[in-house]
Amino acid sequence: MSDRLDDKIVIFEQVHPLKLPLVSPGVLTPLVWSEIKRGLREFCLHKKIAAEDRSKMVIAAFRDVEIAEDLENNYDKVIKLSLDKLMDRICNNFLPKDWANAVSNQLLSLRMSTNTTFLSHYNTALGQNLMLKGTNMFLDDRAFINQLKSSIPTELYALARDKGLTREYNLKKFKAGLVEVDKKHVNDHKRIRNEAEDVARKQFGTQAHFQ
Repeated sequence: MSDRLDDKIVIFEQVHPLKLPLVSPGVLTPLVWSEIKRGLREFCLHKKIAAEDRSKMVIAAFRDVEIAEDLENNYDKVIKLSLDKLMDRICNNFLPKDWANAVSNQLLSLRMSTNTTFLSHYNTALGQNLMLKGTNMFLDDRAFINQLKSSIPTELYALARDKGLTREYNLKKFKAGLVEVDKKHVNDHKRIRNEAEDVARKQFGTQAHFQ
């Protein structure tokens, strides 16, 4: 297996129990792998797929190039495996031994983009941190809050500081406070933009757009 620790963590997507789930390209982690195994088993049960046909039916779920190539190159062999044996093969070949570093690096380098809400950003960071639970890279509440503070835009950080939130180390209160500050920040930007467009329309008699 190649070294892929800088890749994104895989995403497991299951839109309906009767539709084949999809596993995106990227690095496998134990938490996501448990979701993949459970989801593929449930798919086979809902579709009433015979045990001997299950591996053949699920290999198309894997969209990662390395995994897909391995399954294709060994197609005649893997379709004869039980679903559990197929899952073991993929896990043994493609679950990085150093997966925790990959997740930790992504969490520590995560930055909130301008078109993302704080709540969405928080949930992404929380999901990554929960993957690390049970490892020495898991961030406790205080460390997690510090990471969140370092990952938000300067303007939002300043507003949070004005509200005393940068000194808050209760995660529930910190999250709730930042969500409210972010909402007000977004609404203020919309109001200012709308007011500027109104002034422009009155002054120039044309529609003006501001970013």
